[in-house]
Amino acid sequence: LAILVPTARLLTGDHEIGIYATWVIGIAVSLVWLGARAIRLGLRPRDLVPRPALLRDLGRSALEHHFLNMALQAPSLALPMVVTATLSSAQNAYFYAAWMLAGFVFVPPVALAISLYAAATSPASLARKLRFTLGAATAIGVGANVVIFGGAYLILLPFGAAYADAAAWPLRIIALGVFGLIVKDHYVALCRINGRLTGAIPLIVVGSLAELALAAVGATRGGLTGLALGWLLAISAQATLMIPSLYRTARGAQSTQGAPALRQTQPHGHLPWWAQPHAE
Repeated sequence: LAILVPTARLLTGDHEIGIYATWVIGIAVSLVWLGARAIRLGLRPRDLVPRPALLRDLGRSALEHHFLNMALQAPSLALPMVVTATLSSAQNAYFYAAWMLAGFVFVPPVALAISLYAAATSPASLARKLRFTLGAATAIGVGANVVIFGGAYLILLPFGAAYADAAAWPLRIIALGVFGLIVKDHYVALCRINGRLTGAIPLIVVGSLAELALAAVGATRGGLTGLALGWLLAISAQATLMIPSLYRTARGAQSTQGAPALRQTQPHGHLPWWAQPHAE
């Protein structure tokens, strides 16, 4: 980001190349820093070489996780194409601004759900930490939606008045989807913890397809606002199906098969303060 501003000002043409160049430069700088850090820690080159033997028994599990991750990311990657195909490239520009800003609302709940997966050590601790992450994520979602509902126009105004006029209500509607995503992300974390990815993948795949389908239908009926409403309906329907599982686990009525292995592979020193294990 620091390199991007002077690059944009200095270049008179080929701005796209300049933008990508800042990405490459940033990666190069980070690799130099990481290399110096590795030398300082006393790491040897052979310590950084991949060891396939460690992955020999994890092939199926790795593929399941990868497939699930792809299904989770598909809607966010494909929705701009849906907008362009059903509306126009100009409308996609308005949508992408709203979608990008809503992403700032989505990140904290996703991070909390990921931390829950890393912190599971016992059924009792999982129930307690699930209640914490659900409460914290919901509080963040409520606060963010209050800000966005009242300030959507002003938030979009730096992009231009046309963006603020076209994307203010879609941004408000999309931001409401954070509550469905809170449930969805926590449900996925529980499935990872309990080793139930095989059962979760069909629901996530169908849900992702529903998000794209209802968004497309909404776009044809009501433009960007209709698209946002269609997507919100799809994510809310998924959350409705997942809530019972979260409720049972939050009450401590579900086991955490696979948690001992997590405890061995996840160093507690890398967990946030609330995830540190202690006596139950």
